[in-house]
Amino acid sequence: MIIIEGLDKVGKSTLARELSKGGDAQPIHYGRPSSSSLLSVFDEYADPLRHMTHKHEAIFDRYYLGERVFGPVIRGSSGISAFEMEVLERAVEAEGGLLLLCKPHLPIDDFVKELKVDDATTPANAGALVSLYDAEFAKSRLPKITLHPRAHVVGSPSYIEILNTIQTLHRELLEQRASYGYLRKDYCGSLKPD
Repeated sequence: MIIIEGLDKVGKSTLARELSKGGDAQPIHYGRPSSSSLLSVFDEYADPLRHMTHKHEAIFDRYYLGERVFGPVIRGSSGISAFEMEVLERAVEAEGGLLLLCKPHLPIDDFVKELKVDDATTPANAGALVSLYDAEFAKSRLPKITLHPRAHVVGSPSYIEILNTIQTLHRELLEQRASYGYLRKDYCGSLKPD
């Protein structure tokens, strides 16, 4: 499982598509939690973990960390508590998860000039979002990489090197996943549907 996080327009979706090429993992995009859902925000993020198998890989184009960042800035609070975050992190860790934080390729003041009106990241909130992402990323227990994908041209040697590094690290994590069996039992077991 690879989770790609970051502000709007930093290259998350392109990176997810490039990582999925040649594999069986399709990128799964998470945006704002559904307000019409009968599930809690936590359950919306836990649901894919309930159905994960070691045979299928997933690439998340934004996931629960995005809720911990965008929730407080956009809606005034996160829909995921610190405890729920810990449960999700342990379950993702048990799946051999890797966390990627994509950062803007330009200084923030220049970067926000490229945003569209309908993006959740705005000139007014970009600084707060960057700070929250940095804080949540630092707290994460997952193996993690920070990168600036838009600083590279897709298909260029430097972009291919980024993809190869991510894929190599992810393979190593998957090889270690068997040793996380106790985590899967203790944390994912409680996420299984009744």
